[in-house]
Amino acid sequence: MLKYPQLTPLFPYLHQLLPEAKFVISLRDPRDGVESPVVSQRKGAPEFANALAGQIAESLTEAYMRCLLGPEPSFCEQTIYSKYEYLISNPAALIKKLERFTGINFTGVDPHDAPAKARWAPDMELQGQQPAFNKLHGQAISSDRV
Repeated sequence: MLKYPQLTPLFPYLHQLLPEAKFVISLRDPRDGVESPVVSQRKGAPEFANALAGQIAESLTEAYMRCLLGPEPSFCEQTIYSKYEYLISNPAALIKKLERFTGINFTGVDPHDAPAKARWAPDMELQGQQPAFNKLHGQAISSDRV
């Protein structure tokens, strides 16, 4: 499992290399999708160099459109899309949908638990050194993230 939005434009190519791989694309409110890299950029994150907010929006749009338009039908069958906000508004339904799609049993997983309680906590000391780190990292999913 990889959580790195900058890989999204590569998903169709990854599918060619790993045709059995499943892809879950979480779509965020575009305002949040642009704000996050802008804030990270101000802290020194290199991903978007000195791009303006409009350029970041174009880059994100291009990344997602590459997955939405024109990929092979087999890629579409191996890909599922979900709004990030559904983790807040209807987590049980989203988890069931992900279980059916991935074949992974998520019984007992509560997206509102903090990662440490769920036993998948990231290394917070290492995370804290990253420019993209913010106060919400390592915390339970909440409406503060939306």
